[in-house]
Amino acid sequence: MAELGVILLMFSLAWSSTWQAEEGRRGAFIAAFLEILLMVWVGYEIGRAFGWSTMDSIFLGAILSISSTTIIVKALGELGKTKERFAQLIFGILIIEDILPSR
Repeated sequence: MAELGVILLMFSLAWSSTWQAEEGRRGAFIAAFLEILLMVWVGYEIGRAFGWSTMDSIFLGAILSISSTTIIVKALGELGKTKERFAQLIFGILIIEDILPSR
């Protein structure tokens, strides 16, 4: 059920956005990739500072790299900002963040 929910969420997000420009996709991919790397590194360093094992620290980093797509989409929708250029970039980053860690 959870996977179906994620699929429907991503479909509705893609349906409502006009995220078509190649530069937008490339920029979103780079931003999402860098954010995931940064959050994994931050989580790893925090875990090591607490004396956790390497695997536990990496797991903490992976948890931190997961985004809250539904909250962000809902907030932008309520503010009426879903058609703004920055919102389109955010949607692209969120989609890529949801796809990359699961692969």
